[in-house]
Amino acid sequence: MKRVKRHIDLSLKGDKNPKWHVDYLHLNSSFRLACAVCAGTSARLECELARRLGGDSVSGFGCTDCTCRSHLFYRKENPLSEIKGVFEAFGLRAVVLEC
Repeated sequence: MKRVKRHIDLSLKGDKNPKWHVDYLHLNSSFRLACAVCAGTSARLECELARRLGGDSVSGFGCTDCTCRSHLFYRKENPLSEIKGVFEAFGLRAVVLEC
C-alpha cells in the first residue's frame, strides 16, 4: 500500500524522482490517474494478475524482472469492474483508491 500511495502522490504532486517505469507515466502531462486498485497479500501475484487481465498492452512495460509481455494494459472503456473481478478471482479484496 505504501508504494501505491507513493505513485499516487507522484501523479498528483510530481514531487518525487522517478524510480520505476510507472513513475515516468505519472510524470507525463498526457496521463491522468483516475484511481488505483490494490489488495493486501503476502503472495506475489503481480504476474498472475497481469496474465488474467491481458489484452492491449505496452510491450515490456513494468516487467523487466519477469518474463511477462507487459504489466501495463489499456482499455477503451473503464476497466475498474474487470480489474476488481480479477482481484476477486484470486480471493483478494480489491481496495480502490480514488485520485
